[in-house]
Amino acid sequence: TKNTMVTTNIIFDHHGKARTNKDLVQLEIRITVDRQSYYIPTGIKITKKQWSVNRIENRPDADALNERLAVIAHAAYDEVTACIKQGREIVASEIRQKIFDVQKPVENFLDWVNAQINILDVRAGTRKHYITLSKRLDQWGKMQTWRDVTVANIYAFDSWLHGLRKRPSNVEEATNAVMPLLSDAAVHNYHKCLRYLLGRAERFGKIAANPYNSLRGEFKHGEKENTEYLTEQEMQALESIHPLAGTQMALARDLFVFQMYTGLSFSDAQAFDISLYHKEGDVWTYNGERIKT
Repeated sequence: TKNTMVTTNIIFDHHGKARTNKDLVQLEIRITVDRQSYYIPTGIKITKKQWSVNRIENRPDADALNERLAVIAHAAYDEVTACIKQGREIVASEIRQKIFDVQKPVENFLDWVNAQINILDVRAGTRKHYITLSKRLDQWGKMQTWRDVTVANIYAFDSWLHGLRKRPSNVEEATNAVMPLLSDAAVHNYHKCLRYLLGRAERFGKIAANPYNSLRGEFKHGEKENTEYLTEQEMQALESIHPLAGTQMALARDLFVFQMYTGLSFSDAQAFDISLYHKEGDVWTYNGERIKT
């Protein structure tokens, strides 16, 4: 009716089941219509220490769970309001069913991953990492649906990645019968991308929890491979090259020498703008952010 009052609250342990700080209790959405209350289980269980002032705290996935709770609470409120406007009976179990039916994920996990990659707010180079991850998942073939998104399969994917060989980067490697394995750093990057995507899936209610939440400390970056560097003699040899002025080779040589002495990455050198710098004595300085952190 026109004067019907509806309120929504997130309730912890309204049955008084949490007798110790370790007892897990399911959070509920309480919908109050005038003086009548309806309780809708959320499927999220926490302990007494993890609940503070209507928010989940003291756990690594707190932000994601709070965001998920907000989505469920708003959906419950909208359903109750629709029942009132349409003169339908309010049945908590039916409302809960309808809420989670709406949030039911699409069956194909990889389709969702590819759709997300297209809308991620990242640089082109970073997007390539996600695209490569998608190709690896498709190549592996054991994480096609949402039911396949499990801790066990993440371990299996890690083992499979560690068994992959690097693609040849030059003719010498291409003719070599034994290629080196992917480095720990390369495998870690796949996990980094997958962890982020599954975090988004959790926030959007596609999965109950990100499997990586229980895998903290696993899949470490590993030691970086030794990087070859130029000696002073090699730098001087490059500087002594004098291609024909105005040619692409001359520009490439100047750019490379510039990077040798400034330490700028290729992307930062491409974005270089002298107007952003100011001169202090014989030194040009610029206080800003790098494109790559």
